Amino acid sequence: MHLTIIIPGQKIGPFFSGLNRVDKRNLPKQFNFVLSPSFHGASLLAILLNNHSKIISLGDTIPTRKTEDFSCSCGSLVKGCTFWRRIEDTQRQYNYPRSEHIAPLLPDLSLSAIERINRLNEHFQKFFSIWNFFPQKSRSFRKSVKAFHAETTSFHRKKVFIDGTKDINRCLCIKHIVSDRIRVIHLIRDPRAYITSLRRNFPKIENHSTLGSEMWKGFHGTVLQSFTGVDNCKYLPVFYENLSLQPRSEMKRIFKFLDLDEENVLSPPKEPHHIIGNRMITKFNGDIKQDSEWKRIMRLDEQEAILKRCDPIASLFHYRLEK
Repeated sequence: MHLTIIIPGQKIGPFFSGLNRVDKRNLPKQFNFVLSPSFHGASLLAILLNNHSKIISLGDTIPTRKTEDFSCSCGSLVKGCTFWRRIEDTQRQYNYPRSEHIAPLLPDLSLSAIERINRLNEHFQKFFSIWNFFPQKSRSFRKSVKAFHAETTSFHRKKVFIDGTKDINRCLCIKHIVSDRIRVIHLIRDPRAYITSLRRNFPKIENHSTLGSEMWKGFHGTVLQSFTGVDNCKYLPVFYENLSLQPRSEMKRIFKFLDLDEENVLSPPKEPHHIIGNRMITKFNGDIKQDSEWKRIMRLDEQEAILKRCDPIASLFHYRLEK
């Protein structure tokens, strides 16, 4: 077995520079992401983004093999949708047995390993990427992302692709492996509204208030830590409350962030669209109403407890108790 011994003071520049050699030809200059937990209005935002003449937004997930009987927004089942079949066909060579999705969401490693690597990269990224110690898996993931982007933009005949999978690890993996220039749209919603939706959709879960507060705070805290004040990362917070009450002005902000001209996108989904999300996609007619049921049904003492658990992030986002 050959061992390389690094002596203190020894020049190691060539070693680290070799680790940084990544072929990024034919890749877009920037990758765009929407990051949010569930029940934050991601399906609504996906429709509005996709209605722009230059934007492709596929919704908040990549279909899994278990969801191939679910409907695509185009009206076909996923397993019968021309677009998603083409994605599965072109991604087959990059996919791996452990993947539940029809295209790799993440590199072929355990989630715990991916999370550790991404955390380490936060400390070493100025010198080299830890991912370069996994050349085969990095190369396969990079080719997968490149093929996914190429097929999606070609099929829809649009230029700006928004990755709406809402997965922080996928965003970090693409930043570290594929392209270090990214733009992140951070979709934020009041934690009290989020927990109300969580309770409505998963009634059998116990301790919605405690569990929901932990998930809300954990997700938003990680996004703030990972993507604000970071080199080559543009960050835009978008609040669901503003998007639902003032959609035109909020979409104008988003289009400016994406370096695109403003367009009127308040309409039913425009062709072509292959959006995966909740049921509102098939019913959306362009009218937007804010879901504020929580204000009517949630007791003040529970609201206070939720905001306390979600601090300091809830206060940072100006979510406060209104008596």
